Amino acid sequence: MAARLDVIAGDLTAFSARQRDVETGTTALRGDLTSLAERQEAVAASLTARVSSLEATSGGGSPALDAVKETVTSNTRELARVNACLSRYQAAEHSADLIVSGIPEVAQENLPATIGSLAAILGVPASAADFKECRRMRGVADPNRPRAIFVRLSGPPLRDALVAARKKKPQLLAREIAASFGERLVHVHEFLPRGTWSLLRQARVVAREQGYQYVWVRVGRVYARKANGTALISISSPEDLTKIC
Repeated sequence: MAARLDVIAGDLTAFSARQRDVETGTTALRGDLTSLAERQEAVAASLTARVSSLEATSGGGSPALDAVKETVTSNTRELARVNACLSRYQAAEHSADLIVSGIPEVAQENLPATIGSLAAILGVPASAADFKECRRMRGVADPNRPRAIFVRLSGPPLRDALVAARKKKPQLLAREIAASFGERLVHVHEFLPRGTWSLLRQARVVAREQGYQYVWVRVGRVYARKANGTALISISSPEDLTKIC
């Protein structure tokens, strides 16, 4: 029995080491992709400035100008590819993350317990082990505007179940979680990486201009639909915004 326990302990230690290696590798990959995107953007800005300069001095056309324009086009395609790759990586990285807003901040708050109560109210089975991380988002604490809570869950199915359950409930008041929390509405949404959030905002602007009724995010992807019964449009990069123009 003791020997068996030693084997299990060794397996757990090895698993933890592999998990740390994976986390280190994914952090490095995210940094590499972000750095590459920033370099591509800098090159694009430099090439655009060069095109403007050549147009001003050549009167609108020359072999050198055509060559630079082709380089700009190629760089733009590469930048779009890198940004799309980064967006996919970020979406996968945050596939089990939630944002919960509307819950007042209190001294010595127990956020995992609070989120556990929220899950129970929504009728979604969850245990303490399902809440991998619970923390307030950065910002200045304000009694009139409590900071949202970032929640990392055990997996995407639980995240999707909580989001779906909240959508089905007409309203959820903070006092349902704790009597002292008051009448503030509580909202539950997918956590959106910066790139996805930016793309969603752009899509909403274009969709509004083009008369689209629906724009939303599901599982890290942006979607649009002009009206009930019309085709569903997937938007994964700024270039896809032409689909709704």
